[in-house]
Amino acid sequence: MTRAWAGLGVAAVLVIMAIIPQPPSRGGGADGVRAPGEPTARETLTIGYIAGPSGAGVVSRLYVATGSAPPVPVRVVGAGATSFAWAPDGIHSVLVDAEGALHILPQDRVLPGPIRGVAFSPDGTLAAVCSGRAWPPRITLLRLDALNGQGGPSFEGCDAEWSADGTYVAYRIPTVPAAGSQQSYDPTGFGVLNTRVVTRFSVPGSWPVAWAPAADRTFVPLTVTGRDGRSVEIMDPRGGERRTLLSRHTLRAVIGNVPVGVISLLAWSPRGDRLAIGFGAGPLGRFGGVADVDPATGQGTFVGDQFPPVWLTWSGQGDLLAGFAGPGDGRTRLIHGREGMSTSLSIRDATWSADGRWILGRADDGWVIAPVDRPDAIQPIKDSADWSVARWCCPPVPGVGLPGTGW
Repeated sequence: MTRAWAGLGVAAVLVIMAIIPQPPSRGGGADGVRAPGEPTARETLTIGYIAGPSGAGVVSRLYVATGSAPPVPVRVVGAGATSFAWAPDGIHSVLVDAEGALHILPQDRVLPGPIRGVAFSPDGTLAAVCSGRAWPPRITLLRLDALNGQGGPSFEGCDAEWSADGTYVAYRIPTVPAAGSQQSYDPTGFGVLNTRVVTRFSVPGSWPVAWAPAADRTFVPLTVTGRDGRSVEIMDPRGGERRTLLSRHTLRAVIGNVPVGVISLLAWSPRGDRLAIGFGAGPLGRFGGVADVDPATGQGTFVGDQFPPVWLTWSGQGDLLAGFAGPGDGRTRLIHGREGMSTSLSIRDATWSADGRWILGRADDGWVIAPVDRPDAIQPIKDSADWSVARWCCPPVPGVGLPGTGW
């Protein structure tokens, strides 16, 4: 990770080992000697964060927390940082400044905003950026390692979702609102871009969608929400096979009698053996929840909440974090599908460390970490009260969220 920022002329920027404990070594002894093949602390304990104390002339900057050098901001041209995201390669990242422009680092190439969302290709070479001040918004494909210019087409759309092999991008199609009506997307279908032949086509189906990571299929499987909003279908985006993956009856058996709303989020586990399904608030506006289901058997667990889920993220080890809306910007639940248990955490904006052992999140008075095997053992990070955004790396662990909840 240190070399990732060498092109910016900055050193590693925080004595992270002073604020975050060494992760326990598998097979290692009390002296901390790691087992063969286990990531080092430098490889796993890396945090990017945006900080900026309030005051006249003071702007927020992006920092990288790793190594032993004193804090130094990543310098970009702009009016301060408001949000950022790591690319999958752990080398590139993107940052949105206070004027809404996108900066691609380490080159500091700039794309005018306002930016509505960014989605990286699995190999980290491309980013599908949704932007636009006026409606409809546009998706532009950018090559991250290019010094200038875009890396692909630009077209109307937003909320891009990449297939696991990087061939396809599914996206929502904006509708032209009638006079006085709200901006919206097509509720009956969505678009798919084939990035290899640069061809776009429309597919009938409901949002949200998710690309299955399973490698043993004869086609690139796309998971979509059924027309009733309460079932899940799997399909070939080229217009071939389409079938019900999880019926409304099957999901109702998992959920029970909790009056949840329609499906709002879909997220496959890394191995493709489980599907996390987020349900919005129910008809009485009282309950949301997350189901963790094995599509092969239809068996699963359900975690209900008085507020709807707004994001989902799996660790590489198959643990699931779910963020729920609510007072104080919401909170997080750790869902262990393997053990059928759920733990409520007094944090929000949580992300996984690359090795899946640590959870980073925001508490009321600063940022904290917690080990996944003892999530109640929350430990504060020193001098983090002024961090507005923080994310684990590298590589980053992806997740899905509702529009407007970050990326």
